[in-house]
Parts: sequence; C-alpha cells; structure tokens
Amino acid sequence: MILRNSGAQTARSVGYKDGSLRMCKDRGVKVVISTDSHSTGNLSFIQYGVSMARRGWLEKHDVVNTLPTAQFLEKLRAKPGRAGKKHAAKGQR
Repeated sequence: MILRNSGAQTARSVGYKDGSLRMCKDRGVKVVISTDSHSTGNLSFIQYGVSMARRGWLEKHDVVNTLPTAQFLEKLRAKPGRAGKKHAAKGQR
C-alpha cells in the first residue's frame, strides 16, 4: 500500500496543493492526515489537513486514519513476504 502524508501545520500546509491530493485519489493512493504535532497545542491544526483533504475531493475511504483502530494498524503492518521480494528485486537490477 502506498500512503501519502498530508501535513496540517499551518506554515507548511500552504505548500500542499489540493490538486496533489486529488491526484492521489485518482490513482488510488491513500492519504494520512497528520498534524506533525510536537505539543498538544498543535493538535488543533488537524482542521487545516481536513480542509485540504476536502478541497482535494478526498472522502472518508481515501484517508487511512479515518479507519477504526484495528483496521488502521492492519494497513500499516507489512504484508508477509513483501519485504523480501522488494529487496530481491532491487538486487537483480
């Protein structure tokens, strides 16, 4: 699974274009909306990430961290046999 992080820090959010989020949606790339918080005071920045996601036409099923906890963690786990194949293919080039 490919994931794209959509940071929601106000200073950095301006750099993310809603068009790139729309491109993710069109190509089946799932998005994680993150505040990149280093203190609890920054957690409120999630509103900027959600706003960007809406402008990019993302829906609930496009955003991985809208899943129930068990499903979210399952998406983050490596699939059995995937890591070995990736490295083997890399070594064959």
